Amino acid sequence: MRGWKLGCLLLCGSLLALHGPEIIRAQNRAMSGPPQASSKGVIASTRGGITLRARRVRSTLFRVESGATGASVKSILERLRPDLQVYLILREPRVAAPPGILYHVYFDLPKDAEPAPGDPHFVGNLNFFNEEPPREGSTTSALGSSRSRSFEITSIVRKLGAKNLLSEESTVTIIPSRSKEPEGDATLAGIELVLE
Repeated sequence: MRGWKLGCLLLCGSLLALHGPEIIRAQNRAMSGPPQASSKGVIASTRGGITLRARRVRSTLFRVESGATGASVKSILERLRPDLQVYLILREPRVAAPPGILYHVYFDLPKDAEPAPGDPHFVGNLNFFNEEPPREGSTTSALGSSRSRSFEITSIVRKLGAKNLLSEESTVTIIPSRSKEPEGDATLAGIELVLE
């Protein structure tokens, strides 16, 4: 009987020595809940360019895979670390001529929703009012080609998450301020969601 107890103690001690650190790490993960989003950089982007006209444009942000994680954009935003900021980047806005329209930008606005003033999805405005037509002999075919527009949306994302308003499929909706056809098409090279 004594030999059996001694054998069990030796076996348990060997197993603990071999797997103890893994067991402790697993317990710590279980106690602390899901890991928080920690990777900086682009986490999602559109595929291809976007043309802005007299009607709303809704673009899907697709997850940019980073490492082994397969987490959705929504789950990353819901587990955002307190020290990280979220930016929505409108890459390389271009116009052949100022369109004379203000564009309203929304994050995760439900499809076909008609936003009211103070809508929690509202990010900001995009305009081309200060743009000048290309000069004769210019090698640039469109205005604003070297610039991107950046919106810091951390508080918007946190509020949407707290109200369970983040979409399973993250989107950006751009709505013109009036339905009149713009004087010239405005385009974006793409849209990115970035953690910094």
